[in-house]
Amino acid sequence: MGRVDARRVGVVLGLMLSMGLTTIWVQAQEQQPGDATAAAEAVELASGQEAAEAAEQAEQQPPTLTLALAEQFLEAAKAEAIKQGWAMSFAVVDATGRQVALIRMDGARWMTTRVAQAKAFTAATFRRPSAAVEELAEQRPDLFQSLTQLIDEPMLLAGGGLPIIIEGRLLGGVGASGGTEAEDIDCAQAGLDVIGAE
Repeated sequence: MGRVDARRVGVVLGLMLSMGLTTIWVQAQEQQPGDATAAAEAVELASGQEAAEAAEQAEQQPPTLTLALAEQFLEAAKAEAIKQGWAMSFAVVDATGRQVALIRMDGARWMTTRVAQAKAFTAATFRRPSAAVEELAEQRPDLFQSLTQLIDEPMLLAGGGLPIIIEGRLLGGVGASGGTEAEDIDCAQAGLDVIGAE
């Protein structure tokens, strides 16, 4: 093959390659918008599925006793006490009886904080109002005595301690002290009503 023929073959091959690459590029460009749309739809679908799964998990997630929830209780209970002209203390404990929050209003006696804590602990431990625990102590004194020795924490079988139960789950207990038993219960219940407790 002569030098001229070799050049012609080279030009033809170059044109063929160029045309082939151009065709591939055009086809790719034509497909990209569709691919991009499909990809966007896939991303949107995946995001939608993730959001749905997250929402489902949130619905299944049981409530927990947070400081924010405890503070909501305290504010509502305190507001009721102020409205009635009572100086009180309020305590919030978790399901294990450990303190989450505690306040003593101006004018409340110093011992009311300990009383409120004991009531909250009692309500959380027995999953019932602190006053109702007295019935258990009367019905089964030996059992109650054994429990108090095992627990080794101050408990008080007086009105004003209520369990925090939301959606059937025990989150903790609250205690109020500074008024009569009825006044303590009223303020504690006012706080529970605001946080949606049963």
